[in-house]
Amino acid sequence: MVQFEQQDFPPLPTRNHASAKCKDDVADPQIPSSVGTFATINDLPDELILGILQYVPGIDVERFQLVSLVNLSRTNRYFHGLVADKLYASYNSHFCEPYLFCRTVISNKNVAELVRHVDITYGDYGEIHDQERKRYIPTAQDKKIVKEGLKAIGTPDWKMWATDCNTPRIEVEILHMVILMQMPNVSSIKIRDGRISTNSGYKTPKWIDFIKRANPGMSLGSMHRFENLKSLSVDVDQLTLNRLTPIFRIVTLRNLHLKGLLELDYRNEHGAEDLRYIIPQGCNNLDELVLENTFLQLDVLEIVVASAKHLKFIRIKLVLDDLDFDFSDELAIGSSTQLATALRSQEDSLESLSVITDFPAEISCYDAFKLYGGLQDFVKLRYLRCPLDSIADFNFGAWSMPLAPHLHILHIDIRKANIKCLRAVEEMADAHTTNAPPSLEMIRITGKYAKSSFTYDWSRLVQSLSQTDIDLVIGEVPHDEEGSGDQWEDDESSAILSADETSSHSSDEVSLYSHSDEEL
Repeated sequence: MVQFEQQDFPPLPTRNHASAKCKDDVADPQIPSSVGTFATINDLPDELILGILQYVPGIDVERFQLVSLVNLSRTNRYFHGLVADKLYASYNSHFCEPYLFCRTVISNKNVAELVRHVDITYGDYGEIHDQERKRYIPTAQDKKIVKEGLKAIGTPDWKMWATDCNTPRIEVEILHMVILMQMPNVSSIKIRDGRISTNSGYKTPKWIDFIKRANPGMSLGSMHRFENLKSLSVDVDQLTLNRLTPIFRIVTLRNLHLKGLLELDYRNEHGAEDLRYIIPQGCNNLDELVLENTFLQLDVLEIVVASAKHLKFIRIKLVLDDLDFDFSDELAIGSSTQLATALRSQEDSLESLSVITDFPAEISCYDAFKLYGGLQDFVKLRYLRCPLDSIADFNFGAWSMPLAPHLHILHIDIRKANIKCLRAVEEMADAHTTNAPPSLEMIRITGKYAKSSFTYDWSRLVQSLSQTDIDLVIGEVPHDEEGSGDQWEDDESSAILSADETSSHSSDEVSLYSHSDEEL
């Protein structure tokens, strides 16, 4: 792992080494000059250099090339001006020494305004990485810069923050929060691991406290209130909704991704009614809600969903094997609310719904995640992914109730236990003029070992759908899909492609019926 020295990153124009470097610059900051009769890189048009930089990722774990941007930035002021946007576009605590970056954004407001994306790790994971990296020891001048910068913001407790930042062995999370204070244009934040160190002396993470204080009505001096924050992703670990409530009041937030959240009132100590007062209905402007590797009892899910005025995308991934909890049947359900009821507040706006479960979740939840008769009022729903038996009667293989009236893509997941429910799809195909939405374009069926182990005669379904305008795509679930958030998130975009295009993405997927002149 590349470790940046003080003079390497971030470059500080106020430091002696930066001033000395500028003396060597013979070129005007805005006008490149050539040397002799040969053209140099300085003579390339700005547009061409910026095009070349598209092949140099700013922060990428697999293709780490941040050092390339640093070297270009330190070459001369001309190149620094070209790469500054990329160099400072993202702050990632895995790569950057936090105190140095904190000092930089405090002393240079132009740099602070360039930062758009923040990726921080704290708690157990952060401590492990912090132990591997040599910590920067601030000088007296560094401490003065930080103190005066925090004083200039004018928050009532600026002295406390300044003291905390300049104490020996400062907690990295505090530095991260001071960094966030300086970034008025941050648009996305990703936070990994919500487990606080037992030696921290506080229970609520500082970033949550900061967001709470940024809500209207709190005194923050000249500090920003996340006016440009659009996306927030949190690996919550040990946190609960009671502590996460401030994030639901960020009025600019459009995308919220929570991973590892466990919310289960299994002892009836804190009912969902308690949450209704602190997460009121319609308190935010979320467009997309992603709950990954999460378990929320459905009356709690109903509150979370209803907190948004107009949700367009909901993705729920229930993988109980990844949650550190001993589930039993009666505890897993937790309430009598069903999924269709929990989503009803968004029936006028929801365009995409994905509900993905592993086998323990399907066994534990029983009928809780049924969508029987609950979709016909979702007038804008175009994409639906769910387990097959949540929309088909398991016992009789009969289609329970109509689907959403304007559904374009139906993506159903099957297992050996519910393979007989495919009869429901056959019945819908046989009577598609009355049972299927007229807008339906594709039925996509995925399941573990779908082609190799399921004893099902696919020809019946192919024959039924061949008389319609509906494409059929059969595929196996990728081996790591249940554990891969990125692959899961891309599911909808790939499903929107035509049947043949979708099938070409994986050798495990085949289009059993598409509109072509080729023989099946």
